[in-house]
Amino acid sequence: MTDEIREKLDNIPTINFYCGTAEDPEVIKIEDITADELRAWMKHMEEGIQLYSDNSWTKVEDGLPEEFEDVLCYYEYYRYGDYNCMYRTYGVGYMSIYDGQVYWDGDVKGHKSRVIAWKRFNRYPGEISNKEIGEDLDDQDN
Repeated sequence: MTDEIREKLDNIPTINFYCGTAEDPEVIKIEDITADELRAWMKHMEEGIQLYSDNSWTKVEDGLPEEFEDVLCYYEYYRYGDYNCMYRTYGVGYMSIYDGQVYWDGDVKGHKSRVIAWKRFNRYPGEISNKEIGEDLDDQDN
């Protein structure tokens, strides 16, 4: 571990990393971690913080995602039974356009369902979108 990292960690009383399961945790002391392992862990944590702290919701009126792109949707639908009213919730959905009309699918279902806003997921390297899968299937047909 470099002196620079060690100096930054001196102000923190104790750091332990827990791996394994809750029933059988493995405690790793900070002194046993190399600088490269610590950098990799910090990068992973920063990516996680960005994933959950990004508040970039887009109203449907302001724009649409790429066709067949999985997005987090804030939507409403008519809920019957004891409710009998519009009910708002979240779900993963994707949008498609047919004959100039926008359609939503995925979790976005229900009577009078309407997406209010959507938010992109951060994609990890090598992840394939629904659109790319569809293009691959089209290529196989030829």
